[in-house]
Amino acid sequence: MTTIGLLSPNLVPAKLEDARRILPSELELIGYGFPVRRYSDSEFAKVADTFLDNLEQLAGDRLDFLMVTGELFFAHLEAEHREKLLREISSIAGCPASTVVKAVMNAFNTLGVKRIVLATPFVAHQTDWLQRFLTDQGMDVVGRLGLGHESSEAVWQLPPETGYAAAAELLSEFPEADGVYLPNNQWRVTSVIDRIERDFGKPVVANTPAWIKEAITAVGQRQPITGYGKLLML
Repeated sequence: MTTIGLLSPNLVPAKLEDARRILPSELELIGYGFPVRRYSDSEFAKVADTFLDNLEQLAGDRLDFLMVTGELFFAHLEAEHREKLLREISSIAGCPASTVVKAVMNAFNTLGVKRIVLATPFVAHQTDWLQRFLTDQGMDVVGRLGLGHESSEAVWQLPPETGYAAAAELLSEFPEADGVYLPNNQWRVTSVIDRIERDFGKPVVANTPAWIKEAITAVGQRQPITGYGKLLML
């Protein structure tokens, strides 16, 4: 069986199951967590300093591909640091690896999306970090909003409908956008992606479908996955 590893902030079984229900059944998913207590600049700096010290857990499993999530964490890093860290993670895991920020950019390219609205569960200055990262990657963020949460526990408690409401507000205000970006795999928005796309006619890129698309492409899976947006149908 092909095995995908998911290295993700504050991962717990319920969050892992959110991804397993989307992945094709013939793929095995193994989860690994790393702690991020709060979504703050100082906390991300601490995580960056100690990140590799916590990865011995990867070496014991035979993986075919490893995905590392955490948009805010990677958006805080300089490009050279991101690439160096990814090479070291891949070496420890003994398999090809990628990050969710690469997956998100590949998703935008696949969908032909350039102008986006950005809805996040984060506080304003963290949304600023993510917007700057996207702008640096060549995206045009025409509108944004943040829901004001600073921890993964708070974000996990948000109902999926908050994702729909945020996207609807932004797309109504900025109809010129090509698509929507909903970051963070603690924000359980996968169940509303199809409805957003159906109601507004714009594609949605969200954390979990984006990294799943990256992972299944990397291991040679090509079959469409229904129910979670246009990206996974391509």
